[in-house]
Amino acid sequence: MIVPFVKPHGCNLSAKQTSFNTVVVMSWVVKEHCIGMLKGRFPSLCDLRLVIDHDPRSSQHVLRWIFACCVLHNILVKQHEGIDGLDFDLKTLAQEQREADREFVL
Repeated sequence: MIVPFVKPHGCNLSAKQTSFNTVVVMSWVVKEHCIGMLKGRFPSLCDLRLVIDHDPRSSQHVLRWIFACCVLHNILVKQHEGIDGLDFDLKTLAQEQREADREFVL
């Protein structure tokens, strides 16, 4: 997992560190939107109550469930099946995020 730089006490982050943090946060936003899109289409992911223990078979079931939802989602996207309230273009989302970041910096 990539984490953003933390501002040291009494110091500021460099321009490169600030830019890096912006990219990290943008990727988090996209990831959260993707997870929300999947949960909106497949409510079973919201209530996926399975125990994952040290046995590899327990995690395999969860991963298969999530993977199946991702495959079904991609099939529906290719058939142009929108998701009410969650329909967005990731390129548009990234562009909006960049514009918001520029406004914040200015």
